[in-house]
Amino acid sequence: MKKWSFFTNKLDEMQQQKKLVIESRGFWLAWTALAIDLMIQGANGADFRQINGEWIIFMLLCAYSLVEYTRNGIWTSYNTKPTMLDNLGWSLLAGVILTLFVLYRNSHQDWWRPEYWTGPVVAGMSGTVLTWIALQINAYFYYRRRRHLDEEPDEVPQQTKEET
Repeated sequence: MKKWSFFTNKLDEMQQQKKLVIESRGFWLAWTALAIDLMIQGANGADFRQINGEWIIFMLLCAYSLVEYTRNGIWTSYNTKPTMLDNLGWSLLAGVILTLFVLYRNSHQDWWRPEYWTGPVVAGMSGTVLTWIALQINAYFYYRRRRHLDEEPDEVPQQTKEET
């Protein structure tokens, strides 16, 4: 099948790399903007029916990046291997953010009163544990996939006509 001339890639390697960086930044900008938007709307009491479209798009972005990074054996750009201590640190950060989010949402004016802290602290602790479990499960799949990728030969030898 003949490719149409306007669908062929006419970029050199440097332009292709720059294009990929621009697209990557755009993806993470959209992801961050959606996350902030969902947190602000949720903290201000927006009903789920109002934000369900944004939530679906955000979850699709999360699922896509999770599956593709794991499938390609990539953890992050900055830390090449997940560790239990790193996962615990990120989980604690998520728990603190969740605690502050629920505290703000449930008690707009009297947040300093101790009776308002029970629910947010339980939510934060639950969020910490669930995030840590999710990260540990994903780390398991990362290491499994990484072993599989490391065992694959780089090039498959071509069979000649005489061998077939």
